[in-house]
Amino acid sequence: MPGRVALVIDDRLTAISFAPHPLKSKLMKRYKILMELLEKTSLIERVDFVKPEVANEIILREAHHLDYIDFIKMANAIGIGYVDKGETPIYRGMFEDSLYIVGATMTAGSIVVSGKYDHVFNPNGGHCHAKYLCASNYNIFNDVAILAKTLFRKYKWRILILDISGTHADGTQEILYSDPILKISIHRRDRIYGSARGGFYEIGDGRGYGYN
Repeated sequence: MPGRVALVIDDRLTAISFAPHPLKSKLMKRYKILMELLEKTSLIERVDFVKPEVANEIILREAHHLDYIDFIKMANAIGIGYVDKGETPIYRGMFEDSLYIVGATMTAGSIVVSGKYDHVFNPNGGHCHAKYLCASNYNIFNDVAILAKTLFRKYKWRILILDISGTHADGTQEILYSDPILKISIHRRDRIYGSARGGFYEIGDGRGYGYN
């Protein structure tokens, strides 16, 4: 990967996870592995570390209904239970943590716009299961869709979203299904999460026809 790389990261960002224990502790190991790999290779010489900025909650409306945003704020105040069907636990500070993750992705987007770096990475980004009206699979707000919609609205850029996780990027697909933003999800077709959708026949509609 040639060129300068910006890594949007700090201690707070790498401590945020919406997964339940013990899965949360396993997911947290990703950041330790990332830093160890950077330090053991020459890549560290081409990486600049950038502190995330906190997102304004207004930006959430790019990809989520106001009622859902208010629901998350209410759940945050209650601090107990689940925001979906028993997957994603509620805790006090969840809303602020969500804004921090979205802010990190928006920071990455700003860096791309500036042209100062060839590559930018938010290691806690990619919450592709969060949908317009609900959380899903430990994802609260869809930072990918928020950034894509913002960049397309402001600059009319040609945007490609490539999701390479084993699960279908169902939230990103749902939110952007009618937008002319190219979405490619490479996922398994079995009983793992998200495989109920994401078939080859789901190609978008309206202005987004052929973009999924």
